[in-house]
Formats: sequence, structure tokens, C-alpha cells
Amino acid sequence: MLANLKEHWHELKSSRPGHRFQDRYNRRRKEHRGSFHWGRWLNILGGVLLLLVGLFMLAAPGPGLLVEVAGLSLLGSEFLTLARFLDWAEVRLRKILSWARRWWKRSGWLARGTVILVICLMLAGVACGGYVFLQKW
Repeated sequence: MLANLKEHWHELKSSRPGHRFQDRYNRRRKEHRGSFHWGRWLNILGGVLLLLVGLFMLAAPGPGLLVEVAGLSLLGSEFLTLARFLDWAEVRLRKILSWARRWWKRSGWLARGTVILVICLMLAGVACGGYVFLQKW
């Protein structure tokens, strides 16, 4: 199973940005053309479960966004529309991260410190909001 995951990871990594998830979707369609396949239902179930766990982990401490992305990736291998969306989002996210890296390198210590402070305050607000939400729930 671990070798299978590594193989899928290398397939995703070797595909071009903007086409990774659609390529994976097409490979899965070719592998299981015309036959009932339990793996499809397991991917859908696993993707939904990962999305639910990731949603909980967004409020609780943990890598919620990474779990959400893993769940979306599993579902993207089964639904073409979601695969197209993930490819679109990956390209846009890469552009934003590239801009942020360039800005970070050009900016001075005061701007960097301000950004870090704002991010810490936002995370504290999210943590407090999650705590209050869980207390009332």
C-alpha cells in the first residue's frame, strides 16, 4: 500500500502544474474502464472522511488544511469537475506564493514583522473563536 501511495505521489509530481489532477483522473478512468471498482468508492468515502476530519482540525490544533487538501485530492481523482478546479486553484496559488516570496525578499524587517504580527493576531482570533464555538456546542 505504501509503494502504491509513493507511485501516485510521483505521478502527481511528474505531471505539469495545471494538469496534474486531470491527468490522474484520466489515468484512473483508463485503468478501470467499464468495470465496477471498489477503489472508486473507497476514494470517495476516504475523501469525504478526510474533509470532515480536516474541517474539525481547522478549529482544533492540527494540520487541518493539509488534511482538507488530501481529501480534495482523493475526490478529485474521481470527479472531473473537481479535478479541473484543483488544477485551476494550484496554478493561482503558485502565482500568489511566487508574488509573496518576491515581496518577502524585497521588504524590510519592519514590514516583515508587521505581517508576522498580523498573522499571529489572526491565528489567535481563530483559536479564540474556535474555543468559544466549542464551548457553546
